[in-house]
Amino acid sequence: MLTSEQNELPADLPGGQPQFQLTRSTDTLESRVASLKLANQQLRAEVEAACRAVRRLPRELKQNLQPVLEITKSRTRRSHEVSLHSMNDPTISHKLDEHKSFYGKEAYPS
Repeated sequence: MLTSEQNELPADLPGGQPQFQLTRSTDTLESRVASLKLANQQLRAEVEAACRAVRRLPRELKQNLQPVLEITKSRTRRSHEVSLHSMNDPTISHKLDEHKSFYGKEAYPS
């Protein structure tokens, strides 16, 4: 199969032209091979970096989300404590019972 470089010069030229053409084609191919090898190395490095980033991602997400999770846990605990306190305090219990659509009456016995 002829490459575009091989088609640039006719193969039947007299003298040293065919050899020059072959040398030029070889140099071009070697240059392409070197370029592809470099591109391959760069691509492999990028893929390795991406894989490391993906492996780190869950840990980093957990670290980044940890404060939010703690706040959520804290709010959940406080919400539960308010619920327990409201069942023992008739004033709070009465105010909560006014919002029956949100708080079920059976959850706050009078």
